[in-house]
Amino acid sequence: VRTLAAAWGLPEREAAARLALAFAMPSFDSAELQRRPPAFDRLPLARAQQRRAVLLHALPAEDEGARYVAVLPDPFDRELQLQLETWADAPLRLALATPDDIHAYLNQQEAQAKALADVTGDAAPGAGVP
Repeated sequence: VRTLAAAWGLPEREAAARLALAFAMPSFDSAELQRRPPAFDRLPLARAQQRRAVLLHALPAEDEGARYVAVLPDPFDRELQLQLETWADAPLRLALATPDDIHAYLNQQEAQAKALADVTGDAAPGAGVP
């Protein structure tokens, strides 16, 4: 997305939206990522951070019968798509987001998990890597 944004002279989010349109997939910005809860039981936070992608619970009215939405920064990364499909092990919809939006979402989720762990004294949920 960054390379295309630079080549097209566009902001990254606009380049991501155009690229997503070409692949017939939705483009998620930060607000859209926040609308769906993470599926850290399928793809733990630490692994999501390593892969720079996230599995979210789908919204039944919006996600075309999918159970999860896999958000990735590169629609050309077929290996990552296959891994996300394996981790989801259920109907899945692919979506595109900028690397920065995915990173910010995961950082926010990590901060929330740490805050919860500090309050409860438990380990952060979804923090482990399977």
